[in-house]
Amino acid sequence: MTCEWGALALACGLGFATVYNGQPIGTPYKGDGFTIASTPYTTIKQGEQQTVEITINREDGFDRNLALQVASPKGLTATLATRRLTPSKGNVVTLNVVADKNAPVGRRVITVAAISDYGYAQPTTTGVHLIVEGS
Repeated sequence: MTCEWGALALACGLGFATVYNGQPIGTPYKGDGFTIASTPYTTIKQGEQQTVEITINREDGFDRNLALQVASPKGLTATLATRRLTPSKGNVVTLNVVADKNAPVGRRVITVAAISDYGYAQPTTTGVHLIVEGS
C-alpha cells in the first residue's frame, strides 16, 4: 500500500461504506475553489485492468494548478494519467487500475487526492470504490 499524505494514509484499504469523508458515495468533495469526484462504483476482475475518470470541477474562476496523488490497497495498482493538472489540461483525469491475479476479492477503496498550489495544506480527496471479483 502506498500512502504519501497523512490524510490519505487513514483512507487506504478501507472497506465499502455508504459514506466517505462524511459525504455519500459519489458526492463531489469540496476543495479550495474546486470539487473532486469519481464514478460511484466500479467492478474489476482479478488479473484485469479498468479505467476510471476523476473529474475536477473548478468553481468561481478557480485557475490554480492541482497536484494529484493516489493511494491503493493491496492487490490493486492505480496510476494517474497525470499527477499535475493545470487549467489548460482540462478537468478530467484518467485513473488506470490493475487488479493483481491474486487480488483479494471484495470491496476496496482507492483514494485520489488533489491539492492546489494556492497554499492550503489539506488535500481534497475522493474515494474510487471498487468491487474486485474472482477471475
